[in-house]
Amino acid sequence: MPVKKSTSRYRSSGKPLADPYSPSLYLHGHVGGTATWECCTDSYPKFQLLFNASNPFNAVKKAAFSGGVKKPVVLVLKNPGVFEYLIKHIHSDGSHKVVGPYCINVAPPTFFKIPPRKCPPEC
Repeated sequence: MPVKKSTSRYRSSGKPLADPYSPSLYLHGHVGGTATWECCTDSYPKFQLLFNASNPFNAVKKAAFSGGVKKPVVLVLKNPGVFEYLIKHIHSDGSHKVVGPYCINVAPPTFFKIPPRKCPPEC
């Protein structure tokens, strides 16, 4: 009998980063899902996500996550809540521009209750 590969029941949220002069959208996800930021411009080949207080990925305060053109930032959402972050776009000449704040909203995991057979429905 073939083994079935399990899949995550939570979808991932992704955000391609253009340049610092174009606005970014806010992200929404669930605990257990992933968030992905990728760079899609050659003029700003590197970036950093800067969380001031707490972040949805670990317990570190003032966390910074780095990425680039061929190195997206992929993080697992572990903590529910609303988190603000800044994006530091790093130009190829070394100069940078910080934009934001932006928000990521992480909802608690969703569970579905399936009643046993011969059980009356709940109201």
